[in-house]
Amino acid sequence: MSKGSMAWTAALVCALGASAAAQTEERAALAWKLDKGQTLHYAYSVKSTTSLGMGGGMNLVDTEQKTGYTLTLRVLDVQGDRATVEATITSVQQSRTNKSMMGVQTVAYDSAADDGQATGEAKLLSVLRHAVGKSFRFTLDATGKVEGLSGGQEIRDAIASAATEEVKAFLQSQPGAMGPMGMQMGPEQITQMLVDRLTAAFADEALSESLNQVCQVLPPGPKAEGESWTRERKVPVLMLGQLGYRTKFTHSGSEGGTTRITLGLDGEPTLERAPAEEGGGNPMMNMLKTVLAGMKLSRASLDGSATVRSGHVVDAEITRSIEAEGEAPAGLGMMGGMGGQGGMGGQGGEGGQAPKMSVSARVVVRFVQKDAPPAAKPASGAGADEGAKF
Repeated sequence: MSKGSMAWTAALVCALGASAAAQTEERAALAWKLDKGQTLHYAYSVKSTTSLGMGGGMNLVDTEQKTGYTLTLRVLDVQGDRATVEATITSVQQSRTNKSMMGVQTVAYDSAADDGQATGEAKLLSVLRHAVGKSFRFTLDATGKVEGLSGGQEIRDAIASAATEEVKAFLQSQPGAMGPMGMQMGPEQITQMLVDRLTAAFADEALSESLNQVCQVLPPGPKAEGESWTRERKVPVLMLGQLGYRTKFTHSGSEGGTTRITLGLDGEPTLERAPAEEGGGNPMMNMLKTVLAGMKLSRASLDGSATVRSGHVVDAEITRSIEAEGEAPAGLGMMGGMGGQGGMGGQGGEGGQAPKMSVSARVVVRFVQKDAPPAAKPASGAGADEGAKF
């Protein structure tokens, strides 16, 4: 081989080596990296907006609910790529706004702004203060997958023991507060329903699913900018059932040690129906499930982003929306003269056809790292501004 050919070959080998090294460096690992004894502080929130409508664009109910809590995460142990984490709740927030033909009702609570002066329905929300200072544990792997979560039931029990008495006192002081539902259900059923609703967010499964949505956003291996990966997920949607979908994650670039990941829907989602309870249960909820049973998913969307820095997610926001529609079941008008012609007590759709019903739901989940823990205030009362921040 001539000297010229040898020089050319050497140059080619060097170029290929440099290219491979650059590609290896470009396809950097994105992983949670936690150290034993490390402490992190986060604020988690979820805002859900739901509309139920019938014919002609008339909305029967518009509901917006916000639930949030701040967490102090303490890393108890690290074995390989798995960390055992203890999460302590340092504050709780919840608000709800209902818009219907009966008017607009808003109630809110923030444990950090608790002044002990709330009354009525706001006092019911104040039982959430019993979650402050309580902890739950889980393991977190390098992708952010949360597994083996425990401790949520103890939090539910602490809230429920106080909530049961608060709900009973509320119902006694305001016997008409539950409206038509109060005529369909007995006091014990109403009490259990409200207690379940107040504590639902702290069930082990609910906490695990909530954290997985915002923590498990990292890939199973190194990725370069522009590369993607997917994950299957199922989440409950109203009383429609379980929404199954595949999320596509894309590495959208790194700069100064910070990486941005974008999220979107990959493929068509599926909806698994939730059957109505048999042999009793909540009559109003079963009726609503019957109303929703014939609806078909007409649209779904998912988008969001996450920011990763120093071995953990520092900010994540995910928005999920669905729309479903179908015909109202026969006899729905018996729910009572609401809305007149074409309404729930009216003549139905055009030409005597069954009226159309629609439901839409939008959920926004946020997870943000905080520099310092908020002041924990497990107070004995309640009170919050409607504009409380989440």
